[in-house]
Amino acid sequence: MSRQNNNHHILYAWEWGTGFGHLSRFALLGSRLVSDGFRVTVAACDLSHVHRFFHPSIFQIRQAPTKTNLSHAPFRNPTTIAGLAYNLGYDSPDHVAVFANAWRGLIADVRPTHVVSDFGIGAAIGIRGHGIPIIQIGTGYACPPPKTPLQSMKGLTPHQGEWNLEQSMVQWVNDALSRQAEPFEFFAAILQSDPGILLSTVPELDHYQRDDQATHLGIWDHVDGRSVQWPGLRKKKVFAYLKPNPGNDALIQSVLDAGAEVAAVSLREPRNEKATKGEPLVKHQSGAVTLKSVAEECDFAITNGNHGSTLRLLSYGIPVMACPLYLEQRVTAATLERLGLGVSAALHQPHLFEEKVHAAIGMRNSPTLNDFRRNYMGQFGVEAEENAYQSLRRQLQI
Repeated sequence: MSRQNNNHHILYAWEWGTGFGHLSRFALLGSRLVSDGFRVTVAACDLSHVHRFFHPSIFQIRQAPTKTNLSHAPFRNPTTIAGLAYNLGYDSPDHVAVFANAWRGLIADVRPTHVVSDFGIGAAIGIRGHGIPIIQIGTGYACPPPKTPLQSMKGLTPHQGEWNLEQSMVQWVNDALSRQAEPFEFFAAILQSDPGILLSTVPELDHYQRDDQATHLGIWDHVDGRSVQWPGLRKKKVFAYLKPNPGNDALIQSVLDAGAEVAAVSLREPRNEKATKGEPLVKHQSGAVTLKSVAEECDFAITNGNHGSTLRLLSYGIPVMACPLYLEQRVTAATLERLGLGVSAALHQPHLFEEKVHAAIGMRNSPTLNDFRRNYMGQFGVEAEENAYQSLRRQLQI
């Protein structure tokens, strides 16, 4: 390990979200930083999977400030990050002050020289006035353009009142900072990374319209897992990676009715799993599986439209049926259908499942998917991790 960089201490700050995606995205970069002699601290909102990616003997692990008891959210489907922040606890002057003090306390304790912020605004508030460079990392959804008023996701119009909320929230933040730091002029300034962002997506799946200077880096996260297990009774095979939902059983049954078998994966052990008709044709399994093993035999995949697994499957040429639970997933699902890379299915509309399943089965090896796969491999391919790491080093000037 090089020792020339020991004066540099990078804080990775993950504030919002769940699952493996955020951690796995930074894990490879963090390991490279450590190998090159940098100190790295990981502050995560969810510590349940951290040790899978960051060994405590190598990385300092901290709990990121987060709110667990959320207030009633007036914006059911916020179209800007201000509305999302409100729903995730930044919903009053007092609560904003609590977050600001918690993040500033963490920054004072860790004393980083650089910050990598993953999906949140707390780290940017915490470093205000300290002169610490900060860079955003994430999918398009997690890294909205710093424009005023805040830009909505593609195809969406802000709710009435989100602009007023945006103005109120920046005032709450400035009140919390009081005389500790220079105030933010507008909410978008909180999102203004200095020097930039690491966009883990492709232009087609970016949730926002960006200027020509934006650099999309593809996907480089990697989750070690076992090979997927299939029932092995039918030729047609469908991979299902879905969060619990009342509509899942009917959807899986529609897949079975179409003559396919299913490998159903959950990150957690299934509890009280409702018996599915034709159970031998559904292989339930918990924990991570390698999507490359899925691609070897899969006819199509079903996800909730979560970005990481969806893009990875598309890069292998696998069509995706997206069954969104949240607004950003609805944007992804609509994009997949519009581009001919998959289909969008609403879990509360089971009468459409048969049509959607047959459409997805017919997409395997389509010219559109093959073109996407070739273009992805040509533009990003196996160099995505190296390009992301060099971009991180370059933008942080380390």
